[in-house]
Amino acid sequence: MTSVYHLDGADLRMTHYCAARNQPRLKANKIDNAQGILDFSFVDATNLSSPDAPHVYGLEMRFLDADHIILTFLFEGGGKQSKERIDLKRVPGRPPSNGKE
Repeated sequence: MTSVYHLDGADLRMTHYCAARNQPRLKANKIDNAQGILDFSFVDATNLSSPDAPHVYGLEMRFLDADHIILTFLFEGGGKQSKERIDLKRVPGRPPSNGKE
């Protein structure tokens, strides 16, 4: 799975290429730089077999600091809703190599 973020005029959009073989398209409905909040809501989807088929209907991004982001994907399908939380933390890297390794 992967998600692509892009501008559509003044709107920030996201297309999620899902393992469920559909492509939900979402639009940022809340951007709060001061609080580190970016929320996306469902617009439509391609390859969605039915409105009740499993798909992403939202995404909550929380930028906790320069090295820590929490993504919460919101799923629905079959009359049920669920969330998947992904906690991303930057790992301190080693110094750049000089190309002689």
